[in-house]
Amino acid sequence: MMQMKFKMIFNTPAFLGDAERKGAMRSPPIKALIRHFWRIEAAKSPSVDYDSSKLREEEGRLFGHASLKENNDSWAMSSQVRIKLEAWEAKMIEKSLPGAGQVYHKEVGQGGMYVDASLYLGYGPVGLKSKLNFEKAIAPGKDGGTKLSIAFPNEQEKPLSNTFKLIQAFGTIGGRSRNGWGSVCLDGEGLPDAFSLLKNSAFISAHSRPLHSCLEKDWPHAIGLDGEERALIWTTKQPRRSWTEVIKDLAEIKVAFRTALPFRGGSGPMEKRHVLAYPAGQRHKVHAWKNEARLPNQLRFKVIEHPKDRFRGIAFHIPCAIPEDLGKTTFSLKEQMDVWKEVHKNLDQLMLRI
Repeated sequence: MMQMKFKMIFNTPAFLGDAERKGAMRSPPIKALIRHFWRIEAAKSPSVDYDSSKLREEEGRLFGHASLKENNDSWAMSSQVRIKLEAWEAKMIEKSLPGAGQVYHKEVGQGGMYVDASLYLGYGPVGLKSKLNFEKAIAPGKDGGTKLSIAFPNEQEKPLSNTFKLIQAFGTIGGRSRNGWGSVCLDGEGLPDAFSLLKNSAFISAHSRPLHSCLEKDWPHAIGLDGEERALIWTTKQPRRSWTEVIKDLAEIKVAFRTALPFRGGSGPMEKRHVLAYPAGQRHKVHAWKNEARLPNQLRFKVIEHPKDRFRGIAFHIPCAIPEDLGKTTFSLKEQMDVWKEVHKNLDQLMLRI
């Protein structure tokens, strides 16, 4: 067995907790984070070749399972990846977050109004005036975090090493993590910083596929490429001194690219904005979909540390198709591609392509 040790810190507050909704670092969400990015690393291997059934079997062998079958007999095995939280030095945020300012939203209220940036990106864990809707959140900063060790089979050294690089570049954890909360930074094992990894074209290319290929599968498995084979990764235009400034930048960007898509709202047929994520607000329902229908954000945010103690926000697209089980209201592959091309065009104006 091999072992790697890291210190995990956050560049933005992390909404992680226990059963009583108290801020706490636990191993299950960390293991889920590792599994998520391991799938992106493993999916491209010749033995899998983006076949979800083969990927599921390999994942079960490495991370454990209770329901896979081999030779027509049920079989189970425990995980070969072991995670240990060696020390937790995390500081906590109580009652409310530091203010990130307000952003203008033309669709809120009568004719538009300013809304809290933290609330817009953190709705659920975050309430009005940046107040927390539960007891505590884990604070960002180098003086906190948690030390962890990960043990795994020797033959998994390369794929798991690449997995941790993907986490360094793109990983977020906890509630509203796809909006940039719980932005992970790993320190240890000679791991490059996130900005260096994002500018490593060979590393990014190895984990990328054309947009149309990604949209042929309904599970996230690669960073998307546009028609010019450019990775669908952007960074905010200005480095900032604090994470709160970046959260405001990202909130403004999200408001802009979402509201650029025409939207009637109410209960009716599927519209362009539903391709981005669903639900799209309490009063914006697809009539033919059941209340439990969900489409998680494919376009994700993260806050990374920039050289010289500055911060930037990144947006990145891990495309996948709308699941067929949502019925005949699902947009065709071409319609989905057209929506995403429109979003990418807007992001090219709002941000800088990496």
